[in-house]
Amino acid sequence: MEPVLQSSKDMSPKNNKEHMHMKNTPYLEAVGSIMYLAITTRPDIAYSAGILARFGSNPGPEHWNAMKHLLCYLQGTENYALTYAPDPTLDETFTTFLDADNGGCKDSG
Repeated sequence: MEPVLQSSKDMSPKNNKEHMHMKNTPYLEAVGSIMYLAITTRPDIAYSAGILARFGSNPGPEHWNAMKHLLCYLQGTENYALTYAPDPTLDETFTTFLDADNGGCKDSG
């Protein structure tokens, strides 16, 4: 996802025209597809998939644009692969890092 995009309920449809447009958009199908990919083969999109899944009941046009952005990313990186190997300069076999952002959600943070 684009780092500047802060998804929230405010992006949900604001008028009848937007609501009707989103009603004909396969948003939930796309969410299901990216969730499957995130769980099975593409952990790099897990965060984005989780954010986009939050708005499955009432997605707005900006949510759909973020979905299309993610789908373009997937198309452009289909030949990428994760490789796990130990760092020869460290004694540890495996090193992990975590970045938790509990305040990043405008709706529940």
